[in-house]
Formats: sequence, C-alpha cells, structure tokens
Amino acid sequence: MKKDAIIFPLLTTTFLGVALVTLLLGCGDKNAPPASAAGAATALALPSNIEVIKSSSSSASADARALLTRPLKAVKAFNSAGTDYTNTAQDFHIYHPALEKLGMPDEILCFINKLAYDTMLNKGAYIAMVDDAKCSSSSSQPSQDSSSGSSSTSTATSLVKTTVISSRTNSNAPHIVQFWFDETDGPGGQGMLIKVQVNITEAPSSTKPYGAFDLIFGMYDNDDSAKWGGGRLRTVAGTAERPVAFTFVEEMEEPSEGYSENIRSTIEMALDSSGVVTQGRAAVEMDSSRDSSDGGYVISYAGDYVSIDKSTSLAAVDLQSPICMGMGEDNLTEIIQGYNLYNSATGALTKINSGFSFTYGTGTSMKRGHLGYYGLWMEGENGQQGTIASGSTITKIDWQNSANNQDLTLFKAAGKLWKNTVNQLLLTNLAGIEFNYSDWTNPVSNGQYVVKYLPTGAQGAGFYKVGTMVWSQSGPPTKTDYTTANYSKIDTTSGNAQWLNMYSEQLRGNVRYINGNNFITYYVKDVVMPGSSDFSNGTLSLHCLRDCLKTSISSSDMSSFNGIYQTNPSAVGDAIAYSIATTDMLLKDATGTTVGLASGTSYSGSYTWGIRSGPMVTTTVKNSLTNLQDFYNTVGTVFYEWEANDQNWGQLVTARDASGTFVSFDAPLKISYQHSTANDRNALSTYNGQTFLLEYGGPGSLWGFPTKVTDTDGDGSNDRWLPLASIKDGTLLGSSNQYVAKAVHGEKVMEAIDSSNCANITLALPATSVPSSSEVIPAPGNATVTRPTEADTSGRVCAPNAETGVISCTGI
Repeated sequence: MKKDAIIFPLLTTTFLGVALVTLLLGCGDKNAPPASAAGAATALALPSNIEVIKSSSSSASADARALLTRPLKAVKAFNSAGTDYTNTAQDFHIYHPALEKLGMPDEILCFINKLAYDTMLNKGAYIAMVDDAKCSSSSSQPSQDSSSGSSSTSTATSLVKTTVISSRTNSNAPHIVQFWFDETDGPGGQGMLIKVQVNITEAPSSTKPYGAFDLIFGMYDNDDSAKWGGGRLRTVAGTAERPVAFTFVEEMEEPSEGYSENIRSTIEMALDSSGVVTQGRAAVEMDSSRDSSDGGYVISYAGDYVSIDKSTSLAAVDLQSPICMGMGEDNLTEIIQGYNLYNSATGALTKINSGFSFTYGTGTSMKRGHLGYYGLWMEGENGQQGTIASGSTITKIDWQNSANNQDLTLFKAAGKLWKNTVNQLLLTNLAGIEFNYSDWTNPVSNGQYVVKYLPTGAQGAGFYKVGTMVWSQSGPPTKTDYTTANYSKIDTTSGNAQWLNMYSEQLRGNVRYINGNNFITYYVKDVVMPGSSDFSNGTLSLHCLRDCLKTSISSSDMSSFNGIYQTNPSAVGDAIAYSIATTDMLLKDATGTTVGLASGTSYSGSYTWGIRSGPMVTTTVKNSLTNLQDFYNTVGTVFYEWEANDQNWGQLVTARDASGTFVSFDAPLKISYQHSTANDRNALSTYNGQTFLLEYGGPGSLWGFPTKVTDTDGDGSNDRWLPLASIKDGTLLGSSNQYVAKAVHGEKVMEAIDSSNCANITLALPATSVPSSSEVIPAPGNATVTRPTEADTSGRVCAPNAETGVISCTGI
C-alpha cells in the first residue's frame, strides 16, 4: 500500500492571508542537486513538505478499483505509461483542526513551487508573479449569490507580485533566499510589508530528509517605519528517539487596531530507513485577540493512530482526556480540492484558454496584470479594473518567447450579456437536492426557505419547505431544519406560484418548475464575448419577456419594488425589443438608448450589487412561442440576461488586436454529471443518483460540488465546510464520456475512533522545548536591505502560463 504523509501546517495565515502563504517558505525540490565540494554554486532546496504523520493511502487502491469498472481499451489508453493522466502527481495531506491551528500547508507549499528560486540562483533580483488562486482550496471557484440567483462571478485571476533574490557564493556556502511582498489586506484592512530571509545550509538527503534551514520573517507597516511582528521556523536537534525536529514561533501586534497574535510550536519525528515517518510528538499553542478557538494541543502518533488532547492553553492540557483518531484506510475520508480532466481516449490533459498575462505602461510606472474570461486583474488595484481605461494599450506576454509579445487595445463595457441554455431534470431525479426559495407572501428575515421535492410527502408529491437558511454578513449562513411534521407543501396550482422560481447550489443557478410538468428546468450559463457566433453582422436582436430593464434608471427607481423594470409584457407579441452590437457591447432599447443608470446615479438600495434583466430571446425563438413561459420548457432553448454593476466581475473586459479582431477566451467546460456510489471516492451512497452541474476552468479547477459544514475533530461541533462529494480517479465525464477525471490535490480527514486503539500511544509533550513567549525573534537578514526596484530586476520575471500553469522565466 502506498504511503502518504501529512504535511504539518507550521505557519499561520490567520491574519496575513495570502501574504504569509507567499513568503514563509522558500522554493524547494527534494531532487535539487546537493553541494558536494567547493566550486560552482548549485541550488539547495527546502523540503517539499514536512512529513509529520504518515497514513495508509486509499487513493491508489481507489484508482485501481475505478479503472476495473471501465472498458479495457479506454483504461489502456488514458492510463497507460507516459500519458498526462499517468504522469500527473497527486498531493494529499491529513487534515485536523489541531494541525490547522498552525496554518495552511497546501497553500504554502503550492506557492513555494511557483517561485522558481532554483532556476534563478545568482541571476540577480527578479519578480515572481504567482497565481495564488491555484494554491487555494476555496478561493479559486466561482460563486453565485444564492439569495438573488445572480450570475455574477468573481474569479478573475489575481497574480501575487513578489521581489526575490536567490544567491549562493559557492558550494560550501549557504543558499540564501530573500523575499519582499506587499500585503494589501493586513490587520484592520491596512497595507503591510513582509520581508523574509531563508538560510538553507543542507538540502534534503537520505540521512537528513528535511535538510537544515533557518527561516526568519518580519512584518512591517506599509511605509516600513514600524515593525508589527515576525517569526522563525528552523530545524533543530531532536532526541535519540525522535531525531528530526522543528520549532516555530510567531508574534504579531498592531497597536492601532488592538490586534495581537502569538503562535509557538515544536515537532519531533522518527523515520525508518526509507525515510517514512513512524512516530512523533508535537505541541502547539496559539493565542489571538480575535480567535475564540485559541488554545493548546498535544499530539502523539504511531502507526495508523493519533492521540490528541487540547485545552485553553498548552499549560492547561492535562493529557488525561485525549481523542483517538484513525488514519487507516477505513478511518479516512478523502476530500478533493483540485481535479484535472484528461481526454478519455488518449490521456492528454484538457487545457482551457482562460486568459493571458499583460503589462501596462513603461518604466517605473509599469504594472502587470491578467485578462481572461472572468475579467481583469491588475497589480495595485485590489482586483478591480482600477484606473486602466478602455482604449488603453496593453502588451500580451508570451513567457516562452518574448518575440511573440503583442500589443492589444483594452475594451470595456459597463455590463455583460449572459447566455443561458435550457436543461431539464425529471422530478424523479430530484431526491436529496435542496433548493433555496423566497416566498414574498411569507418571507424569511434575511434568508430563504430550504425546499425539497418529496414524491411521498404528507400532502402528496410536491415541493416542501423543509427548513430555512439565514444569511450572515460575518460568516456562513445558518441552516435550520424543520421536523418532518412541520414540513409545508408549496401550492403551485395558483397565482405566481405556478412558476416556482428557486435557486440550486447543486445546479449552479436558478431553477424553475411550471405547474403540471414532470421536470424542472435549469440553465447552463456562459458570458457572450464580442467574437461570439451569437452575433449576426455584429448585432444581436433580442426580445424581453419579463423584467425588462429601463433606460436612465434613477435613485427613486431603485428604491421602489421592481422600479428598475418596465411593465411586463402580457403576451408574446408584446415582448420588448432590445439589441446589442459588438461596437460597444451595450444593451440598447428600440430607440438606440443605452440601458442603465441615469447620469449621476449610483447603484443603491436593493441594487447595490447591480442590476439584471429577465429573459430575452432571439426573434427566431420568440416566433416559436405561444405563451411567454414556453421557452422554459424546451431543452436546448437559449435565452439571454443582461447584468451591469460598477465592479470588475459585473462588466465585460476584453481586448482586440491591431486589425480590430477581439481576442478569444474559452468558457469553462460545463458538464452535467449524475453521481453514483460506484464513482464516489469514499464509497458513500448519500448522493447516489443526484445531478451536479460541474465546471472545468483548466488544470486543478473542476468545481460544482456544493459544500456542507462538518465536524472534523470529533468533538461534536461542526467546524468546517467540505464538498458534498468527491469522485474517484478514472471517473468518466461529459455527454459522451470524452473526459476522465483525476485528483491532483486534496486532504484526508481523520475519524474519531474508540480510545482503545490508542492504548499503546504515550501522550506526552515533545522533549524539545516549545519556544517561550519571551523568545526574541531576530529581524530577517534583508530587514535593512533596500528592496530591489523594478529597474533592478532588468526584466527578469517568472510567471505561469495561463493555459498550463507551467512556470517560465524571462530576461535570464
């Protein structure tokens, strides 16, 4: 059985967010060549992870089981030696809140591998542009507002800019890696400068699997005039029984916000002759002025079992009431955070042309950014469109060959058009699916009803209110389940309820049921780009069937119910005409007046987040309708919606070349997938037969499984949101099974088991002392070194290819 290691989260991201994820570890690769004798310097490496607890992995056997269910010819094709599918490595770690107290290991280690510090050894100062969304388990996925059914997304790529110097004078000298990074969202939303220096004195080897290093970081206010805190992670001497050891300490205080945070930890491990961790101990303590879950943990582990005790502080842990957790295959739930899709016939990686990197301006005023299907990001603009204007010249960057760089003209429109393709799902296939529903005659304050279709409900088959979901501004929504006796059937036989409008996270958008049908309809959504085939001779004529937006919308319109809309058509022949042309990509009425806000008006009231039209159809579709609602019923029918706001995600941003041709981007692949127990990674039957609308945005980005709050530490309280389902490697997807899925990174959640399983584990503190609260953290070596300027980097930049994620460096 293959062994997988836990990556122990040594560093916190509680208040630094992406900044600390970016900087706390240098680049690392266990295969980097070690120094052997004085001479030309070669790169040393930090460990690729810190293996604290090993577990028996179920992923290898699960993959084999999945493949056995497939036709032999297909298995040999995508899973044969040398294919992208076979060659793709998988990264798993074990999750537990005791470990999570110390940070987000996957995100940190993922970021390390995107900095290319070994490639840039002794090349001078350079810029590393990192797509941090690819390293996040949650931030990279599009989200939709389930309370309004909004189609807005906020998934434009955001590249983190880091200044780096990687140096080593000779093969006997330490390898020194220095970073500078600006964090725009520090304590209290303030900007913050982070500096870090890593001294690597030994690379990982068979005798020292983690090498030897000393990493020190400092956190400073935005203008570098005051130090707010710092930290240190280093290898230290262990004991004869557990010879591999690390200590970590972090201290942070921001006086004006009254914010403070302190973390201290020690880890000791024993490894066998092949480098696999066999047993260990760890102690962790964290206290924060804002985290009610602070406290101390003591952890001991051996074999497939972990003993964990916790209390309000490390000193208060009495070691008398531990929880026993299992790490064997039967005690682990695999949660997948990233999948790749491959061609099921050849095993070739499925790539998506989702966007490209660009530069804007020249010299010291030059900025870098990313433009793609979901919009624009530019450094220094907090992810918004900022000051860059429509018509500006940007330079598309080819990281493999700068001769292919291309000047483009930026194009912006103050809204965007969404294309919806109608799909159906039979009522008999709705078992278990939850919907959100707003009942305007009996509303839920700050929330909605949770609805399910019950074929054998107390009042007959139908849609029943089974609970409520109340939204919060400061955290996840609160869900309340009704008892079965309090289920209430929705009357769909009269009034507006004959068109039951709901929202489904599982189907990723609005859902409609029309009384008398034996199915619901849901919609696959795509942004309409200027180069789309939807346009005929540059213009698309549309006819609005309901919720038809006005021109010159005033503040008073926004303050009244449905004030932004014209009177709804009463018949198909009354549908209101609009059009949109590729010259400006703005929705206009029959007189050519642009739909939108009156001069001087801003989005407000119920429309703070923007405005959205109802369904609009082409002339061909309109002429095929008998009733206004007919288009809802026909699979494959297309209708359109217009959305506008003052945010990047609610506006169309693209570019065109010198000939005026618009650049093209691929929309995420939309895949309607019916889950089965046979395809479930954990052999769960909970969601057998349920349908999910999945979207694939490129390597590592397959999303669409809703989440639920779960108890992951065995204490009886839900503490974490996790996907509803995870699919096996080898699962075929697509309308003709043209894709095959494989997990690329994820975690394994331990299960609390009977304490007798941990009877042979001695729960005790590590022999190596936990750093004290009075320990002085030195300033990083680059604390007094002037951060290199853009000119100092002389065009040396490392960045990912937007399509493949492969890191390339230019200017060297």
